[in-house]
Amino acid sequence: MLARLCFHATLAIALLPALLFAGRPLWVLAPAAVAAGLVLIVAAAARFRAPNGGMTWSDRLVLAAGLAWLAVIGYAASQAFGVGPAAGAGGDWAAAAGLTGQEFPARGSLNAGATALGCLRLSLYAGVFLLAYWTCRGRDDAWRVMWAVVGVATAAALYAVLAKIAGVEYVLWQEKRYYVGYATGPFPNRNTFATFLAIGLAANVAIWARALRRAAPGDIEGQEKLRLVLEFATKRGVLLAAPGLLMALAGLMTGSRAGLAAMALAVVATALVIALRTASARSPASIAAIAGVVAILGALWALGGSGAANRGVSLDASYEQRAELFQDTRRMIAEAPLAGVGLGAFPEAIHRHKTTELTNDWRRAHNVYLEAAAELGLPAAALMLLAVGLVGFAAARAVFTRRRLAPMAAASVGGLLAAAAHSLVDFPLQEPAVVLVLAVTLGAAASQA
Repeated sequence: MLARLCFHATLAIALLPALLFAGRPLWVLAPAAVAAGLVLIVAAAARFRAPNGGMTWSDRLVLAAGLAWLAVIGYAASQAFGVGPAAGAGGDWAAAAGLTGQEFPARGSLNAGATALGCLRLSLYAGVFLLAYWTCRGRDDAWRVMWAVVGVATAAALYAVLAKIAGVEYVLWQEKRYYVGYATGPFPNRNTFATFLAIGLAANVAIWARALRRAAPGDIEGQEKLRLVLEFATKRGVLLAAPGLLMALAGLMTGSRAGLAAMALAVVATALVIALRTASARSPASIAAIAGVVAILGALWALGGSGAANRGVSLDASYEQRAELFQDTRRMIAEAPLAGVGLGAFPEAIHRHKTTELTNDWRRAHNVYLEAAAELGLPAAALMLLAVGLVGFAAARAVFTRRRLAPMAAASVGGLLAAAAHSLVDFPLQEPAVVLVLAVTLGAAASQA
């Protein structure tokens, strides 16, 4: 009973923030972190009372990832409290103070408050992943995670589509400040909302593939299998695909070019891995499934994506400025390659480094990897990437070790790939709602490997 409560609490902590401004406000983040801490204590006590069969490969990978992540949090905390190495050798504090009119004390971070908040976020992400890894110990639980992700993503997509049709320019009860005329759902940012929908789409593909395999088992061949596949695709398959179609429509309404690319990557990667793992890649069912996914994406693009397509014809001023911003961020890294300017302190540091061509008030580097290196320094940023890579590898192992759970594991890794690729030009891996849903899906997949 206690284990079930911990599992359902984990789902609530991981997924509900997506419906509340993407989990950005402190009044959403802080209660989630407190709840995760309490549930983690209960789950840890229950786990250590249970018989221990020794460490598995997944346990070793998760332990290594956890140690690396803990080191990153520890270093960021040292930046916040001023006990870490100084990042101001290049004069960042004096320059930021002169440009912003604020006084910056000689400590490890240009914005200690933002760095402390960043530590809270990193701790919450680790807690949710560990909770999913500990409490999702059965195959049915893994699929419940997928259903929960699809449910929350569908709710967010429905809200986005209805608000766009009705012309409501609000994010929940707050009037939009940005992206007026585009669908953002309960997210302040349309690009990160598109990535969240991409993860939901990957989960929907996994659920659809599982239902197809049940409707047309692998031991049936020939015309009978084709008949079962067509019967499923025209009946129950339509109902199961409806949430994904709604998410795709909402994604098209965001008008996010990189977001649409992330959605396509998540769907195609998940479908391809499932096809290669659960059946012969050359079988009619596999070819039909992949062709169907591509056809649906193309049809939706033609019906609703003309705005995004037109915007993608030429590189606009925003993307030209991002190229300049990347160069400025690289200069920032070069001045403090080991120490960084402080987790979350990019807005203060960029004042000194930005060029005259950057007319907008850029508060993010729009490249998660460059920003992490600038804020944390290269060693800590490398540890962060190592931790994520180990977690992704642990989840991917379930594709090969658990055949019946291969679609679920493929969806978790497909969502991570989409978010990682999108983070080259945006910041979905800095959006709490996106990272939380990735944490719960990857934790569930890794627990089954």
